[in-house]
Amino acid sequence: MLVVARLTPAMLSHLRVVAGDDHTVLAASSWTALAGVLRARPVEVTVVDPCVDGSADTEAVRAIRAGFPSVAVLVYTNITAESTRAMLSLGELGVRHCVLRGFDDEPTRFRDRLETMRALGLEERVLSALRVALVAGD
Repeated sequence: MLVVARLTPAMLSHLRVVAGDDHTVLAASSWTALAGVLRARPVEVTVVDPCVDGSADTEAVRAIRAGFPSVAVLVYTNITAESTRAMLSLGELGVRHCVLRGFDDEPTRFRDRLETMRALGLEERVLSALRVALVAGD
Protein backbone atom coordinates (compact mmCIF):
# COMPACT_ATOMS: atom_id res chain seq x y z
CA MET A 1 0.00 0.00 0.00
CA LEU A 2 1.21 3.49 -0.82
CA VAL A 3 0.55 6.05 1.91
CA VAL A 4 1.38 9.74 1.62
CA ALA A 5 1.59 11.69 4.87
CA ARG A 6 1.67 15.32 5.97
CA LEU A 7 2.71 14.97 9.61
CA THR A 8 5.18 16.21 12.18
CA PRO A 9 8.50 14.28 12.20
CA ALA A 10 7.56 12.36 15.37
CA MET A 11 4.16 11.35 14.02
CA LEU A 12 5.67 10.40 10.66
CA SER A 13 8.21 8.21 12.41
CA HIS A 14 5.46 6.42 14.31
CA LEU A 15 3.43 5.97 11.11
CA ARG A 16 6.44 4.34 9.44
CA VAL A 17 6.76 1.89 12.34
CA VAL A 18 3.03 1.14 12.12
CA ALA A 19 3.11 0.70 8.32
CA GLY A 20 6.01 -1.75 8.45
CA ASP A 21 8.04 -2.97 5.51
CA ASP A 22 5.11 -4.02 3.35
CA HIS A 23 3.72 -0.45 3.03
CA THR A 24 5.45 2.54 1.49
CA VAL A 25 5.08 5.83 3.36
CA LEU A 26 5.99 9.01 1.50
CA ALA A 27 6.39 12.22 3.47
CA ALA A 28 5.04 15.46 2.02
CA SER A 29 6.91 18.56 3.17
CA SER A 30 3.97 20.85 2.35
CA TRP A 31 0.33 20.69 1.31
CA THR A 32 1.40 21.56 -2.24
CA ALA A 33 3.89 18.68 -2.22
CA LEU A 34 1.18 16.35 -0.94
CA ALA A 35 -1.10 17.33 -3.85
CA GLY A 36 1.80 16.78 -6.24
CA VAL A 37 2.33 13.24 -4.98
CA LEU A 38 -1.41 12.54 -5.28
CA ARG A 39 -1.32 13.69 -8.91
CA ALA A 40 1.78 11.64 -9.75
CA ARG A 41 1.35 8.37 -7.84
CA PRO A 42 -1.43 5.84 -7.16
CA VAL A 43 -1.86 6.70 -3.48
CA GLU A 44 -4.33 4.59 -1.52
CA VAL A 45 -4.37 6.45 1.80
CA THR A 46 -3.43 9.96 2.87
CA VAL A 47 -2.60 10.49 6.54
CA VAL A 48 -2.66 14.12 7.59
CA ASP A 49 -2.52 16.32 10.66
CA PRO A 50 -4.47 19.51 9.96
CA CYS A 51 -2.36 21.17 12.69
CA VAL A 52 1.01 20.06 11.31
CA ASP A 53 2.19 23.65 10.83
CA GLY A 54 1.23 24.78 14.33
CA SER A 55 -2.31 25.94 13.61
CA ALA A 56 -5.30 24.22 12.06
CA ASP A 57 -5.36 24.36 8.27
CA THR A 58 -8.67 22.79 7.35
CA GLU A 59 -8.67 24.58 3.99
CA ALA A 60 -5.61 22.61 2.86
CA VAL A 61 -7.28 19.34 3.84
CA ARG A 62 -10.51 20.47 2.15
CA ALA A 63 -8.58 21.15 -1.07
CA ILE A 64 -6.98 17.71 -0.95
CA ARG A 65 -10.35 16.07 -0.32
CA ALA A 66 -12.03 18.03 -3.12
CA GLY A 67 -9.22 17.52 -5.62
CA PHE A 68 -8.74 13.82 -4.92
CA PRO A 69 -12.08 12.45 -3.69
CA SER A 70 -11.17 8.81 -4.33
CA VAL A 71 -8.19 8.90 -1.95
CA ALA A 72 -9.03 7.91 1.61
CA VAL A 73 -8.09 10.56 4.19
CA LEU A 74 -7.13 9.60 7.74
CA VAL A 75 -6.53 12.38 10.25
CA TYR A 76 -3.72 11.62 12.72
CA THR A 77 -3.43 14.40 15.27
CA ASN A 78 -2.79 15.38 18.86
CA ILE A 79 -5.86 16.05 20.93
CA THR A 80 -6.10 19.80 21.45
CA ALA A 81 -8.95 22.28 21.29
CA GLU A 82 -7.74 23.46 17.88
CA SER A 83 -7.43 19.95 16.42
CA THR A 84 -10.87 19.06 17.76
CA ARG A 85 -12.39 22.06 15.98
CA ALA A 86 -10.53 21.07 12.82
CA MET A 87 -11.82 17.49 13.01
CA LEU A 88 -15.39 18.71 13.43
CA SER A 89 -15.01 20.97 10.43
CA LEU A 90 -13.51 18.17 8.33
CA GLY A 91 -16.29 15.84 9.38
CA GLU A 92 -18.65 18.03 7.37
CA LEU A 93 -16.64 17.05 4.27
CA GLY A 94 -16.94 13.35 4.93
CA VAL A 95 -13.58 12.93 6.65
CA ARG A 96 -14.77 10.49 9.27
CA HIS A 97 -11.66 8.67 10.41
CA CYS A 98 -9.21 9.90 12.99
CA VAL A 99 -6.39 8.49 15.08
CA LEU A 100 -5.46 10.42 18.21
CA ARG A 101 -1.78 10.48 19.06
CA GLY A 102 -1.10 8.85 22.42
CA PHE A 103 -4.66 7.52 22.76
CA ASP A 104 -5.44 5.12 19.93
CA ASP A 105 -2.24 4.95 17.90
CA GLU A 106 -1.00 1.67 19.33
CA PRO A 107 0.73 0.01 16.33
CA THR A 108 -1.60 -2.96 15.80
CA ARG A 109 -4.74 -0.88 16.12
CA PHE A 110 -3.34 1.92 13.93
CA ARG A 111 -2.29 -0.60 11.26
CA ASP A 112 -5.81 -2.07 11.26
CA ARG A 113 -7.16 1.44 10.72
CA LEU A 114 -4.82 1.93 7.75
CA GLU A 115 -6.10 -1.31 6.21
CA THR A 116 -9.70 -0.18 6.74
CA MET A 117 -8.87 3.11 5.05
CA ARG A 118 -7.38 1.21 2.11
CA ALA A 119 -10.68 -0.60 1.61
CA LEU A 120 -12.61 2.68 1.83
CA GLY A 121 -10.36 4.22 -0.82
CA LEU A 122 -10.97 1.28 -3.13
CA GLU A 123 -14.71 1.62 -2.56
CA GLU A 124 -14.55 5.31 -3.50
CA ARG A 125 -12.59 4.57 -6.69
CA VAL A 126 -15.13 1.94 -7.79
CA LEU A 127 -18.07 4.26 -7.08
CA SER A 128 -16.36 7.10 -8.93
CA ALA A 129 -15.79 4.89 -11.99
CA LEU A 130 -19.42 3.77 -11.88
CA ARG A 131 -20.61 7.40 -11.71
CA VAL A 132 -18.53 8.27 -14.79
CA ALA A 133 -19.86 5.24 -16.68
CA LEU A 134 -23.46 6.02 -15.75
CA VAL A 135 -23.16 9.67 -16.77
CA ALA A 136 -21.53 8.68 -20.08
CA GLY A 137 -24.41 6.27 -20.71
CA ASP A 138 -27.06 9.04 -20.45
